[in-house]
Amino acid sequence: IYIIDGFDFSYTTSQREVTYQLKDKFCIYAGTTGTLDVGYEIPVDTPIEEVIPSIQNFSNTDGTVNDLKSCIIDTKYTGFKTQATIRVEAGGKLSEIYDQLATQMSAEYYYNSVGNLCFYPLNETVDDSVKPIIWTYPWLGRDLHNLSLNFQNENIVNCVKVIGDNIDSNVYSAVVTNENPTSPICI
Repeated sequence: IYIIDGFDFSYTTSQREVTYQLKDKFCIYAGTTGTLDVGYEIPVDTPIEEVIPSIQNFSNTDGTVNDLKSCIIDTKYTGFKTQATIRVEAGGKLSEIYDQLATQMSAEYYYNSVGNLCFYPLNETVDDSVKPIIWTYPWLGRDLHNLSLNFQNENIVNCVKVIGDNIDSNVYSAVVTNENPTSPICI
């Protein structure tokens, strides 16, 4: 979801053109509308189910609410409470509150394609074993047509991780490293 930041309109006898400048919806919190007039503090042990909606319902200077769409929080964070005081001084941004909150939760936060703010566990984002397989090598049709090799020493990789699946539908991975001390490219 994007917000119109500005637009240009030009009109000539032969052409009419409107150009829009768009920003991600998060600009509500990181832009000028997210600037705090006074300091904002969230005490220790405050449930995130209270914190996030209060920031979303924070009223702008014109009286409008920042975000009317509900936040989607992963079930892992049910009952999660702030571990330390979150404080942003006057002149700071509401986005700083989200950043500190996500750091405490060990989560990433983003807007999804329909405009909901989402908090998702960071360790699940980087865990390759739970991601779908995007390519499989077919058993049939393997035929070598051409082979050429080009070695560039500055681009040598001395550690390779392969992730794939097997016929029993489990995800397997293997890591190979060059730890041979006589090799010029050992780790």
